[in-house]
Amino acid sequence: MKKERTCIIAFTKKEISLIKCPPDKYDFRFIISTGTELEGKDISFLKNYNEIGIVISADWKKDIRECETVIIADIEIREEEQLKTLLYNIIEETLLEGKKIICFFKLEKARQRKFQALASENKTSFTSIYKPVEMQEKTRFEKIEFKTPIIFIGEMTHECDGYEIALKLMQRLKRDNMKGTIVSENKYNALYEHQYFVQFYDKYISENSVDKIKILIKRIEEEENPDVIIIKLPKPMTAFDNSIVYDYGISAYVISQTIHADYCLYCGLSEVLSEDFIFNINEHFKHKFGYPISAFHISNQITDIAFEPQEQVDTIYIPVGKTEQEAYNLREKQGKQVYQLLNEPDFELFYKTLKNELFDFSYGRI
Repeated sequence: MKKERTCIIAFTKKEISLIKCPPDKYDFRFIISTGTELEGKDISFLKNYNEIGIVISADWKKDIRECETVIIADIEIREEEQLKTLLYNIIEETLLEGKKIICFFKLEKARQRKFQALASENKTSFTSIYKPVEMQEKTRFEKIEFKTPIIFIGEMTHECDGYEIALKLMQRLKRDNMKGTIVSENKYNALYEHQYFVQFYDKYISENSVDKIKILIKRIEEEENPDVIIIKLPKPMTAFDNSIVYDYGISAYVISQTIHADYCLYCGLSEVLSEDFIFNINEHFKHKFGYPISAFHISNQITDIAFEPQEQVDTIYIPVGKTEQEAYNLREKQGKQVYQLLNEPDFELFYKTLKNELFDFSYGRI
């Protein structure tokens, strides 16, 4: 498959997972920041990784001329009118250059129509991917059971590497001629030809969502026939503390009562995953969700104590090597299934264990 030379504009750390686990269709050549503070830095700077070899630019006019497709990143803008105006200008000039645009940034309907008309005039396309796919109302009343193994990926805090690990696992399965389908709230699923769904996007999961989620997953099983379904849970699995509660783990609980997990990966912060914590959280999960944690990932993030508590945890990134050592100590010295899954040797160990547990039975899967 010929890949399209692609530029990402308004790049943030959220898009690093796309670069590290690129979709089949896109070749990410140009990475554009809307400010100058990141210009000239390797994208790994944002997460304190080893250098990836892709440098951030601020010269969007030059880069859009050299690419075929422009992706406008999924960023939240509330009061920054200057940034909004800049993005509108970039979109307009890109379409006038005859380049294709995929826009994840929320636009008013009138502006969407304006850009779609401009794209048509310049014989290109403008696709706005903001609104999630609406699920149909409940139409099935029979008992729904799943034959496909289901993996849950849950997190201690938001953006704790869960989505990148889901993408990485999907691509590793593909190397073994197996198909993994990801279900998540992340709009970037569209780039991998996976949909993202309203049940994993709404602020709260409603009572009516339980059956809808089950029907959704069953529909994926029947229509796509995957070897594995990977569900990236939409919210942290528990409250972080008394101040930062997220949704108290309600989303994770509802989904766990709707769909049984055959395997659960928990992604936590560095310096938190101790032997005692792993034992206690595992017991908590078994009683609350009905399944244990199969494996743990240690993210190279620690809490930033300089910030006052808000709606979510503020973190800073530490060198990945430190968390690799943490994982090694817990795994090798205490026998825990703990990994730093952005590290390739750790990921391969994890993958071998997961594959053996889900598929490689001499007696078949129960």
